Formats: sequence, structure tokens, C-alpha cells
Amino acid sequence: MEKDRYKRGYDYVYKDERTIEEAALSGAKSVHEFRRLRNLKFAGHDVFEDPAWDMILAIFIDQMSGRPTSISSACYASNVAQTTALRWINRLVKEGLLFRENDPADARRSFLKLSDETHRRMIALLG
Repeated sequence: MEKDRYKRGYDYVYKDERTIEEAALSGAKSVHEFRRLRNLKFAGHDVFEDPAWDMILAIFIDQMSGRPTSISSACYASNVAQTTALRWINRLVKEGLLFRENDPADARRSFLKLSDETHRRMIALLG
């Protein structure tokens, strides 16, 4: 399917003047809302769990919106128990999809960020 976009300067722009990054953020928010509603409608059924994807999607939305993502926020976004979410975070960091960054204002807290490659892949997927 051909994208409805053209190149302007160094960036691709959709005909409605949204950049690919803006379109990706909009797409991510739509996917996140769909998953939230799906989980509400099918509450009690654990067949839709995908904690890694849920965390990556939430971190992408936060990053694109200029907000940091704390580890506790990522755990909440995963929709699984905190211990399970922490195991997934460790795995995603080990795989190079995410990295931890210390909070300069509070040494007890860390933030999660997408790696540059993960960020590029999310833009390509959702833009």
C-alpha cells in the first residue's frame, strides 16, 4: 500500500502536513487506546497479555510526547504483575531494545528509553 506522503527537506510529510513522527505518535495512541478498551471488554481473560509490547508502546508515546517513563510507569503499562514486568524490562534492556537512565533529581529512580533502533522501528511501523 502506497503511503500518502511526500519528501520536504529532510523529512517525509503526509499531504495533511503531519510528519511521519506525528503520524506514528497518533497511531501509537490509537493502538494503545484500542488495547486498553479490549482489555476492559475481555477482563478476566489473560489471553491478550503482551507486556513487552505494552511497555514499548507506552514508552514510545511518552518519549514522543516529551515525557520521561519511570520504571513504575512501565510496569503499570505492562498490565501484568510488577515482578513479571521487571523481568520483561530486564530482558528488553539486555536485548538492547530499551535502556535505563538515572533520574538526575532522584538517585533512587530510573527512567526507561527506547534505543535509537527501537525508536526508528516504531516510527517505521506506526508512521
